[in-house]
Amino acid sequence: QRAKEMVEQILMFSRRSEQTMKPLNLSPIILDALKFLRSSIPSTINIKCEIENDFAPIFANSTQLHQVIMNLCTNATHAMKENGDLLNIHLKEVNLDLNQANNKGLKAGRYHQLTISDNGVGMSENDLQRIFEPYFTTKEAGEGTGMGLAVVHGIIKNHGGEISVHSEIGNGSSFHILLPVLDDDLVPTEENGQKESIQRGKENILLVDDEMELAFIIKEMLSSLGYSVTAKNCSIDALNYFKANRDNVDLLLTDMTMPGLTGIELSEEVRKIKPNLPIILCSGYSDHFHEETFNKTGINHLVKKPMTIIEIARVIREALDKPNNSRI
Repeated sequence: QRAKEMVEQILMFSRRSEQTMKPLNLSPIILDALKFLRSSIPSTINIKCEIENDFAPIFANSTQLHQVIMNLCTNATHAMKENGDLLNIHLKEVNLDLNQANNKGLKAGRYHQLTISDNGVGMSENDLQRIFEPYFTTKEAGEGTGMGLAVVHGIIKNHGGEISVHSEIGNGSSFHILLPVLDDDLVPTEENGQKESIQRGKENILLVDDEMELAFIIKEMLSSLGYSVTAKNCSIDALNYFKANRDNVDLLLTDMTMPGLTGIELSEEVRKIKPNLPIILCSGYSDHFHEETFNKTGINHLVKKPMTIIEIARVIREALDKPNNSRI
């Protein structure tokens, strides 16, 4: 799941991409980022993390905030290559009154304040004036693109927050981030559907994926839900099996990219034999598909890899219970 989110984050820089925002807690994201960071920075740098208490959730994209923390902490370690040995991360809640909020271009109310500071070389006043400009960098040639802090600035602004920096030559740097706390009446609860139960069934499923290990894992997932699963690693073999056992197959779950017949080609052949068979296509390349493609092939659902057991269980039930309800 982390790899999936990071790939989506990378793609965001080359094209417009919808970023999922949801209620989440900031402290686990900080701790997760620090685990990655600890293994990649010199052992001479000490990391001090202070999280004052349990916090109310914020409305955010976890991957983007993970990137913000990693970027600021990595920059701090670069500033301590020759001088400095302490990276300090501090999270607390603050309440901005109307005057404080107006001065920062924010709304009055509760905010999480995340401070990332170091005791490295610091920055001059001239550098501070340009620190969030695209392509501006204080690093030496070949060490940075100058896009990091510009992207960080954009992410924080898109989250309805504010970022500022204080630094002096020889006295390190401190970045202060403010992110608005989510209103209590907007936080999802278990009663209104935050937790989703796993749906089960007893139907017969034909599973097709050319990666044997993946096919085995998905088969185990579906078998644990009560389904009878026949797994094939070759789309040609799957089609031949279907021709001989069409009455014993209630749903086709197929990968998209396979040698022989692709998932769409296999779906088209199966539709010729059993027009009303529910079909689910699994792929990591959903941007290539449009509604007209699904209408043409009769595919009921497209599921992005990697998929969770809750997600695939829900989609299977929707396809079986409402076979004519196509959804991308």
